[in-house]
Order: sequence, then C-alpha cells, then structure tokens
Amino acid sequence: MSDAHLNAVKLAQSVRQRMVDFNASDLFVRDAGLISSLRAAWSGDGKAGGLLSDLWVESAFPAEGSSDTLSSLEQEGIIAPAFKNILLKNRVFPGDQPLYSHQSASLRAGFAGYSKNERPAIAVTAGTGAGKTESFLFPLLNDLFRNEPVEGEGVSAIILYPMNALVNDQVDRLYEWLQGQDSVTLFHFTSETAETIKAANRAGVPLWDRCRFRSRQHARGEEDVEGRQLAARRGPVPRILVTNYSMLEYMLCRPQDAVFFGRNLRTIVLDEAHLYTGTLAAEITLLQRRLLMRCNRLPSDVVQYATSATIETKYLGDFIPRLFSKSAEQVILIEGRPRRTKLPTAHPPAQAAEASRINALPWPEEGVIHMDKDGNGELRRADDKELAQWTRCLKEFLGD
Repeated sequence: MSDAHLNAVKLAQSVRQRMVDFNASDLFVRDAGLISSLRAAWSGDGKAGGLLSDLWVESAFPAEGSSDTLSSLEQEGIIAPAFKNILLKNRVFPGDQPLYSHQSASLRAGFAGYSKNERPAIAVTAGTGAGKTESFLFPLLNDLFRNEPVEGEGVSAIILYPMNALVNDQVDRLYEWLQGQDSVTLFHFTSETAETIKAANRAGVPLWDRCRFRSRQHARGEEDVEGRQLAARRGPVPRILVTNYSMLEYMLCRPQDAVFFGRNLRTIVLDEAHLYTGTLAAEITLLQRRLLMRCNRLPSDVVQYATSATIETKYLGDFIPRLFSKSAEQVILIEGRPRRTKLPTAHPPAQAAEASRINALPWPEEGVIHMDKDGNGELRRADDKELAQWTRCLKEFLGD
C-alpha cells in the first residue's frame, strides 16, 4: 500500500481524462474544432453527455458484532482446534476478535447443519466489506478440518464464481489461510490453469505450498508436485475446488475430470448470488442438479451457501429454495445488520460554510493519519504544525 488515503476526486478526474483520450484516439477526425467540442462534451457532466457520472458518496456503517470469538467457539466444541490454529499461525484472524453477528450465525448454522440428515441451505446477505466471505469459509473449512475424506470419492467442497477474476481473488485468499498444512488442500480450475507441471513451470506459476495444486494433472492425481507421472497409483485430489460455472459444466462432460466428483461432496458455495438471475439462475440450478447426480448425492446431502450484498432478505425466502432445489424449511436466512453509530451533539460554526471560502483554505496534503513516505511505509500521525492547519480548516464546519 503506497498511500493511506485515496483521493476520490483526483481518481475520478484521472479516469475521466483517460476515457476521453481513449475515445479521441479511436476517431479519425482532422477538424480540430470538432475534436475540441467532443472532448469538452465527454469531459463534462454525465447528464450532459459526459463519459463519467458524478461521484456517489454513501456512508458505510460497521456490521453488528457478536460476543463469539474463535477461542470461545472452540471451547464450545464448535471450532476445530486445527482450524483455529492454522488461522492464528497464518495471522488471518485473531482468536479473541469478536465475529460479526452474521459470521457467528452462519458458523453455528453450518456446524449444526452438517450433522443433520437433511442439510440446509444457508443464505447470508450483508453490506459490502462486512465479511461475507468469512461467513461461508469459516463453517466450510471448519467442517473439512473435522472430517477426513474417503479416498477416490472426489472433492469435498466446490466454490463457484461467475468469472475468473473472482476465482483468482478467492483462491489467493484461501491459499494465504491454509499454508503450512496439507490436510485441507485447494485447487482453482479455470481456462488459465496449466495442464501439467511442466506447462505451469513454463508459464511462471509460483512454487506454492503443499496445500495448493499447481496443474490439472497434479490435481487429478496423475502427476506429483515435481511433474513425475504416477502410473501405478493415483495421488490425492484437492479437498476444495474453486472454479466458475462454465468450467464446472465443462468438467462434468470430460472423462478425465471424473476423479473430482464423488460422495465426498459436502459443500457447494455460490458467492455473489445476486448475479444469478433469470435464465442464468435456472441454468445454475440445473447445473447443481447434474453435479449432485454425478456425485451420487441429493440436495439434502450437502450444505449449500449463497452470499450477496444486494439481495434483500425478503426476496431470499423464495429465491434460495429454487436455486438450491430445497424446501423452504431447509433454508436458513441470515442478515448482516449495520451497527449505527450514535453521533455526538452537533456544534455548528459561527457562520455558515460557503464553498468558495472552503475551497480557498490551505488544506493539508496529507491526512491526520497517513503513510510515512520517509520511513518504512508505516502509519504516521500528523505533527503539531499539520494538526494546527487541520484545525484552522475544520473550523469552517465546527464550532470552537
């Protein structure tokens, strides 16, 4: 991170200018006046033909917390010690940090759901940045650390995304979490995944920790981590498969990928579920049914998770049962609620603030807390001179 603060106004101006330059470069117009007029229109207000609309500012409140921590849930017998220890070892999540309420509810629901004869579908909706990913990764990984797979019966969990960029982002996060052990392994299967270890080496794929597979043949158990063929026996397949729905459909059609599918399957995750609407939602529902048939499983045999930042809970009650082919009684809806901050009494300035006067003030270039550019990239508090400058400027908004 090079800067502690993002100047949204300057960023918007930069993006607008790049878009204007891009559009202008694609035109073969000699008339300088016409190009100038087009640039002026494109650089203007979005409502008047500009290429970028005005900035949208929205308050983001923190999510509602709970009293549960990883350590307290371990004492209750919910969290597997091995799972908590790997998170602590890799500095992922402190053992004494309280979970958000939706994370705690999902973890408890998942723990109870895996032991039921009819396993539930768990739908979590919460705002952006509220830790929705943890709400399915925590219970999913906790279950895998608790249960050993049956050899030759495929992967234990499948996480589906609508596009490769989301797959890559998620698998990188999982890899950071799981390094240093090999009982819970992972593999991402997209069109970009190398077929063999040799191909992975040529493509510059990093030499990952033993918890992550590097090639398709490595994940199928046809070669070892060095790329040597395993003719006499098959190696283990990954516990977690992260892919997109297009690739999953492709894999279901290929005989060489049959090794990934079997009765080990315990979890299916649809992250960003709001993207599955209309005919696509119907296709995803049918794809899951084909997957379960291939694994010789029923919808009630697996715990299914769906997360979204935009679908309201009142709509999930009808959407999730259809998406996961389960009854409404098998669906658990969890809503992450924002925690409203109680603001202090307002202290207005002596005179009403005016834009021209505010704009003329000598605003500091750095924030009150900012990255120390002369040091080791650590956060630094503004010095007395900078704080005095901030105080002078902020008096336009606040009383003494």
